[in-house]
Amino acid sequence: MTFIYYTLLCFLHVLALPLLCALSLRKKYKKSIPLRFLIPKNHSKESYDIWLHACSVGEVQSLQTLIESIPKTQSIFLSVITQTGYKQAQNLYAKYENLSIDYLPFETFIPLFTPTCKKLFVFEAELWLMLFVYAKHKGATTKLVNARISTRSVKRYQKLRIFYRHFFSFVDSVLSQSDEDTERLKSLGAKNVKTIGNLKLLNPIKPKIAYKKPESLIIVAASTHANEEEFVLNAWSNAKALWESDSEVLENMESKPCHIKQSEMSKNTESKKDFSLVLETQNEKNLDSSNCYIERSEISSMESQQDFSCLHTQNDKNLDSIKFAPLHPAPTQMVENLDSINNHNKECECKTHLHNATKDYTTIKKDSKKNLLVIVPRHPERFQSVFQLCKQYGKTMCLSELQNDSTLDLDLIHADILLVDTMGSLINFYAISDIVILGGAFAKVGGHNPLEPATFANVLISGTEIFNQKALFAYIQNYYLIDNSHSLQMLLHHYKQLMTSSVNKDLCHNMIESILE
Repeated sequence: MTFIYYTLLCFLHVLALPLLCALSLRKKYKKSIPLRFLIPKNHSKESYDIWLHACSVGEVQSLQTLIESIPKTQSIFLSVITQTGYKQAQNLYAKYENLSIDYLPFETFIPLFTPTCKKLFVFEAELWLMLFVYAKHKGATTKLVNARISTRSVKRYQKLRIFYRHFFSFVDSVLSQSDEDTERLKSLGAKNVKTIGNLKLLNPIKPKIAYKKPESLIIVAASTHANEEEFVLNAWSNAKALWESDSEVLENMESKPCHIKQSEMSKNTESKKDFSLVLETQNEKNLDSSNCYIERSEISSMESQQDFSCLHTQNDKNLDSIKFAPLHPAPTQMVENLDSINNHNKECECKTHLHNATKDYTTIKKDSKKNLLVIVPRHPERFQSVFQLCKQYGKTMCLSELQNDSTLDLDLIHADILLVDTMGSLINFYAISDIVILGGAFAKVGGHNPLEPATFANVLISGTEIFNQKALFAYIQNYYLIDNSHSLQMLLHHYKQLMTSSVNKDLCHNMIESILE
């Protein structure tokens, strides 16, 4: 089967040469395509103790703790696929004298141009048959590390089960991210599979530049893809209008006499607690005899029912009735915390779920009067188109326009939206964010790494399409998944009642030892 596979690859490679030459003219592929598909660098006479292969930026970053744990007496070869991955590898690991970095040639070139090694460690879902075949042919021990296969992908792989059984015959052992990944990998023919957790948990997540913590409410839309920026901008724009309306209502109420009455607590049982706080406003001109009140619904003695807080304003078209999740839900319970919205007398389903809830959380105290939306597109080639889109929603500035990035003070930025059009700045903004809207999950991309934002205890919101990141989300406590713009709008509107996220690192043990043994 290997011979047929290799022959077919050579044929397809030759057919694709005109297209590859054309693509190599693009900035995104200017270096990676020539060095992978056209004229690879020859490493065939080189030999290393350990060969690490990672695809792109995320995988390259996850290797930091592992590389630091390898004795400096052992030589390391690190191969990558993408141009951004290569750049990141140079930034992080060029300082190591025992480590060499280069692109992984396309499979047709692997037997001709790649080095030999004693151990081959391939990370995540890089299932290159010729890489493993060549390494085993040269006597190396082969390992698939941090392996993952999503529910969506495994169905596609199972259609080629014969091929993958052949592939895994060249893999000595597999270290997976989760028990679910372990079962999926076994179903494809993997042997010696062990669950060790996600390698990304081991790396310290620190900002390169420590920005001053702003007084403004900072909302970061991170790693966004096509159409996701518009999704976020619409929700943010609507939430902003609601914040302004809330401020007007409160200002009007503060200017009038106000009486506060607290209802009696139910004396029947301890399980029933009815707290009602009623603010009666007299002689209200702008609100037609409206009463604004906050009430806590009855707590049923039945475990199946939850305690919901409800914010409601009567006769005010700009403020909506909305139900929220329990303030102290049971751990690991999925709670539907936005049931419905009555917006301008129009019913709209609003599906939002709080996952892995814990009592250990904080809430945001900042006022929404001054807020800044920070948008960080996933791909640099989209910076200009996203900038044009942002300008339609408010005054927009680009990070590259600011003269001194190291002394950036977001409170002094006179803009509604800040577009981060530079690479490597995302974690700097995570560190000062209050709310993070994590992209790649509102479209069917599979989601992005939630560990980075959750490290900084912000409110974490993402979409429901997190099929590539479920193993990582299992380590996150308190995060919200949504599937429509109204849900995002309502979460932003009532951000002060949301739980901040955190990372549970207790689930990871002895990863490095398992990899290097």
